[in-house]
Amino acid sequence: MILKEIIKTNQKKIIIGIALAISIALGATTIILENPKKFEGFKFKESQQQVYAVSVQVRDQHNSDPEEDAQTCLKKGDVLVVLPENHSWSKTELISSLILKIKMTEEQATKLTRPIEKESDKKREDGELAEKETVKMRKYRIKIEGLNFDVKDLSKGQPFENKVFEWKEIVEEK
Repeated sequence: MILKEIIKTNQKKIIIGIALAISIALGATTIILENPKKFEGFKFKESQQQVYAVSVQVRDQHNSDPEEDAQTCLKKGDVLVVLPENHSWSKTELISSLILKIKMTEEQATKLTRPIEKESDKKREDGELAEKETVKMRKYRIKIEGLNFDVKDLSKGQPFENKVFEWKEIVEEK
């Protein structure tokens, strides 16, 4: 009974409060959706998948020093670059690397060119400790061994121009 009286007596105040709360919530939502980059810390990043074009290393690079080899040499299956699906590749890129289309999120696309790093104990030129040190050039790789193509045939054209791969079927963590 008391609650009904309070509501009846303060009906206008309650309605104004609810309307004000809804307005504030809508305003905040609009600001966040119009400026998503400013609110990345809140994890409002789009997780929608889209198709990206990926240039993949088809041969191992080598260095005689094993540590230097791991830190600076790309290996077969490592991603060179991730670009929009409709990117126009140069003739050199088309004959020297495998170009694949992969459906993935922006976050997954970023992961493909990320190295494996560790805390560094090495000093930079200014005498300060470097924050991180590359252990391997890439943390993820494309499983190209299971694809049916011959590296020598890249000069004749890209073998998977019309195929779109899914992240989980073609990407693996090293």
